Amino acid sequence: HYVQWVVGEELMPVTGHLVRVFDRLGLMDRTTSYKKALEALSKLGAAKGKKALEFALAFGYVAGVWCDSRKPTCHACALVDVCPYGKKAFKDWQAQQERLEAQRLREEERERKRLEVEAKKASLAEEQAGAERAAKLLVKEAQQGLEERLRSAKPFVEAARKLLPQLPKVA
Repeated sequence: HYVQWVVGEELMPVTGHLVRVFDRLGLMDRTTSYKKALEALSKLGAAKGKKALEFALAFGYVAGVWCDSRKPTCHACALVDVCPYGKKAFKDWQAQQERLEAQRLREEERERKRLEVEAKKASLAEEQAGAERAAKLLVKEAQQGLEERLRSAKPFVEAARKLLPQLPKVA
C-alpha cells in the first residue's frame, strides 16, 4: 500500500484486498476497475494524503489478517459486528462449531461404549477361563477319587478271582 501511495502521488492505494474488504462490509460493490474503485473509496473519505495511506494500511491489515479471499476468519475479525458478510460467516462458523462439538460428543460416547463392551468381553472371558479351570479341577478330583476307590477295591477283586474257580457252577 505504501509503494502504491507514493507512486500514485499520495492518492488512496486501491488494491483487490481493499475492494474485497469494503465489498464484504457493504460499503461498495466489488469491481475490477481502478477508477470505479478509487471513486467509491473516495466517497468513504480519506482519498488523498497521509490519511489515505493510514486508511489503506488499517484496512489492508484487516484484509491480510482476517479477510482472506478464500478462507476468511470472520469469527476472529475485529469488524465482525459491523460486517454483513462477517455476521453471516460468523453464524455459519458457530453452527459448524456446534456440529463439530456434537460429533465429538457422539464419538466419545461411541468410544465409551466400545470400551464397556471390551471390558464385558474381558470379564466374560475371565469368568469362562475360571469356570474351565474349576471344571478341570473337579474332573481331576473325580479321577483321583475313582483311582483311590479302585486301589482300595483291588484286594477284594483279587480275592474274588481266587474264589471264583471254587464256586459251584450254576446251570
